[in-house]
Amino acid sequence: MQTYFVSIAQVPGRSKLAIQLLLNTNGGPQNTADGVAAFYADNFSSAVGNEDSYKWTNLDENLAINCKGKLLSIEGRPTIHGSDTLHLVMWQFRQKSYYLQLNASNFARSVKAVVKDNYLHKETAVNLSSVTLLPFSITTDSASFAANRFSVIFKTIRALPLSAKLKFNSVFEESLSLSIAPNPVTGNVISLHLNNMKKGRYAVKLYSNRGEVFYSDTIIHNGSSAVKTIVIDKRIHRGIYSLQLTSGDVTINRNVLFQ
Repeated sequence: MQTYFVSIAQVPGRSKLAIQLLLNTNGGPQNTADGVAAFYADNFSSAVGNEDSYKWTNLDENLAINCKGKLLSIEGRPTIHGSDTLHLVMWQFRQKSYYLQLNASNFARSVKAVVKDNYLHKETAVNLSSVTLLPFSITTDSASFAANRFSVIFKTIRALPLSAKLKFNSVFEESLSLSIAPNPVTGNVISLHLNNMKKGRYAVKLYSNRGEVFYSDTIIHNGSSAVKTIVIDKRIHRGIYSLQLTSGDVTINRNVLFQ
């Protein structure tokens, strides 16, 4: 494992996204295999400079940031005012399950982000004020361990007049609509926080990390902001579960960590 925190990490007030590669041990995220960090500030450049740190190769799994063809473990980047993409590079992975743990802090509320998985053709919303866990697997399919499988895409959602309609990628819209708090969950009760979601009947499913349906039910939402409580009547083992909320052509996915 590489030690990747240096003096830049000690400077308060800067936006930060730390990404750790965790091994999947005993059905949950344990043991850090590698990690990278990106810091955002007005005085940082998009080019490789003094605020950046080059990547040193590990004997096993490696995770890095690709900046103009240079592999970095730490990168200082300009403050996000529009859009930005953090290109991740991975190599020497084994055929097993892993997690990406994204820990974000000090981002403006107008900034939203998703992790793009080029292998699964899927985007997952990132919580930019807390921790996001993203499980993934390496298989015999060479595309599953492609070096450029993952990237983090940022967008700034600007305030518009009430008469204007805000249009942006549906995954970014979902990140504003549904949250789970607290997460990780202790016990067998999940609290769903719904904000500005359409009125209707929503199917709720909770999947185990093996893809099995662990819980299934429906909730009725009246269209305003609300908190819906789900009580799981089965024994819950510690680990990551996937919660899916579906209504018509709207599908929202969230990871739930049970302690």
